Amino acid sequence: MYVCRPYIVRLQPTINPAVDEPEQMSNHCIKDFELTDNHQKVSIEHNFKLGCQCRILAADLEGVKLDIAIMCRDIETKFLAAFNSRDSDSEQISELKHELLKEKEKCSQLEADISILVR
Repeated sequence: MYVCRPYIVRLQPTINPAVDEPEQMSNHCIKDFELTDNHQKVSIEHNFKLGCQCRILAADLEGVKLDIAIMCRDIETKFLAAFNSRDSDSEQISELKHELLKEKEKCSQLEADISILVR
């Protein structure tokens, strides 16, 4: 378990405020010394009035992970529905093709009967 301590960054032009990994975020929260970025030292001092944002960020991260899981489930459900719909559509198409073939046979038979009657 990490202990989070708040900091104020006095010089920030070379520091990327976005932290990519939760572990990096936690490591960033517990550092109690000067950080270096591109060989430039950045002075950090405590500010206990602001409070630690690590728990809020972790909760936000969990919320994002939950949103992603829900979206993935929705996408899978929609994909399966589309796939099943495609299968049922192909079944309908094959049934309609079969019916069309029967109707064409009937039509050709009627044409043959008409040609016999016309003679």
